[in-house]
Amino acid sequence: REAVVELARFQEQGLREALLLLERHWGVMVADAVGLGKTFIALRIMEHYLIARRRKGFVPKGLVICPAQLRDSMWKPELDQYGIPATIVSQELVGQEDFDWRQYQNYDLVVVDESHNFRTPGANRYRNLLRLIASGRRDKRVVLLTATPINNSLWDLYHQFLLLTRGSDTYYHDYGIPNLDG
Repeated sequence: REAVVELARFQEQGLREALLLLERHWGVMVADAVGLGKTFIALRIMEHYLIARRRKGFVPKGLVICPAQLRDSMWKPELDQYGIPATIVSQELVGQEDFDWRQYQNYDLVVVDESHNFRTPGANRYRNLLRLIASGRRDKRVVLLTATPINNSLWDLYHQFLLLTRGSDTYYHDYGIPNLDG
């Protein structure tokens, strides 16, 4: 199946790198300036995992977690336009104390838009998202999108990377990084 979402050349390069990282590590952060097409890169990733990988008896499930104001104004129309099936959940819902993360743990692909909002490990939204990502499918792919991966300190980036590693500080040990904290 040919891709429906068209990308600029620099976005294609970003897409290729993101797909390589998703295959190798099951997670990637796409961090770029506002307006450079992170959403479209994510849509192409979703095409790749949710449409191109369909086969008889297997229909991958996608989940988008985004701020409530982007759910209906951006994500729903874009997913509908390109025929990409995905569930959309607001970050505000994820932040509720009674959020049932278990109902989303078996998704194949989780895209988190504005991931810098998940930089505080003590917050409900962070704990709930980490539980959702770290449980369920072992081969779940996670895509974090942000224009501002660091807001206050490098710890913001560290805590987002912990989402990619499902909470493991030693996840990248085999790649020469003994622990993320260090």
